[in-house]
Amino acid sequence: MDDYERGLLAFKECLLKKPASEVKEALSEFYVLESTLKENLHRTRLFGDNETRRSNRAEIIYALNQLASDYCGISFNELCERQPDLKPKGSLRPSSGSTQTPPLNVSTEVLTRTMPTAYCYNLSASDFPFVTVTLDNTAPGSKDIPVLVSAVVDNYSDPDTTAVSVVAQKKEHVSLLPPLRPSAIATLNDTQPATLRVVIERNTSPKDVINTRTFPIRLHARNTALLALKKPDDSIKDLSDYLAAWVTPRHPEIEKMLPKAARHHSRQELVGYVADANTLPELAITVREQARAIFNALRDINLVYVDSAGLEVTSEQVTQHVRLPGDTLMMGGAANCIDASVLFASLLMAASIDPVLVLVPGHSFVGWHIWRSVNQYEFLEMTEINKGDFDAAQQSAQRRYDKAQIKGHHERPLFDPNGFLRVIDVVACRKKGILPLGY
Repeated sequence: MDDYERGLLAFKECLLKKPASEVKEALSEFYVLESTLKENLHRTRLFGDNETRRSNRAEIIYALNQLASDYCGISFNELCERQPDLKPKGSLRPSSGSTQTPPLNVSTEVLTRTMPTAYCYNLSASDFPFVTVTLDNTAPGSKDIPVLVSAVVDNYSDPDTTAVSVVAQKKEHVSLLPPLRPSAIATLNDTQPATLRVVIERNTSPKDVINTRTFPIRLHARNTALLALKKPDDSIKDLSDYLAAWVTPRHPEIEKMLPKAARHHSRQELVGYVADANTLPELAITVREQARAIFNALRDINLVYVDSAGLEVTSEQVTQHVRLPGDTLMMGGAANCIDASVLFASLLMAASIDPVLVLVPGHSFVGWHIWRSVNQYEFLEMTEINKGDFDAAQQSAQRRYDKAQIKGHHERPLFDPNGFLRVIDVVACRKKGILPLGY
């Protein structure tokens, strides 16, 4: 706790060194946070720590981290731990004994301050460089430096560590993505504050710390799908394919549902793409009738469409709350369009039919390949499950898809204000390594 109090003192000194006109609002916010944190620490000393006090303290420290990063170029956590000179970090002198060696200039960039959690195990640092560290060894007289770079989300991840030799007169870029612990993210029912810690060490024996940075971040709830990300260069990273992770055909509730659907089929079974016809239109009918059986089974259990979009758009992210199909079935069958779509897609896949998920502005629906390896689809509008008319639900979805195609929306970037269309092929996503979520 003394660390926090030292950090508060250092933070205040940093602000008071700046022109009053520049930090007037920051000082006001700081004094409120300082008072709140001191009260939290005082009560902890008197009565002991508990979950409520820890949670409140984490929120206060998150706000202090953001404020310190904005006005002092360093996080509040670093002020507590290192008692630095209050200057933004870039290059650090080598440790004593190496003063004649030119410094290694270090800069660290975080892709987003809110980290996806549900499907993070499907990501790699190459396709989702959450942390990028640039090691600049171009100072005159520089020598090759062996470096160890690591990043960890305190209390939530294992470290991601990379060893690299930074050649004299060269720059190296290292991308990292700390692997989140399943047991830790399983408890994330809401967005939570966390601390990202990045450490750069000279990879010698003993190791010598060159640079340490901490960043206040947030972790998404485990039922949140990050669909798009606005990168620092303002380009959009399309992550909509990761919705395929919510298609979970092996969930016990899905497997229990499949026999109920089979009873609605004339053959009393769902056989997927087993050929019992000669022409493609006839083959498409055999698949359609299996989809009809699934639709009717969901109607029987009173699956109800509810109009709750759950889409959130911020300056850097587009997210969607998505319920796991098994949870939808266990919790009474109320579902919005995306919940119902991933549920139906899970049942299709369990029946050996290849599903697709379709995204259009403010809405989603489901579809399937009319035959395996044939890039023709039929679609189904799950918002019409309440009416119980399969044919009408198909026609509604097809009209929506055709309209988007005619307008060329499939050629536009995700979340283009003028419209967009995304068809997410679940089987293709599996081949790319996007695996189903755990449950």
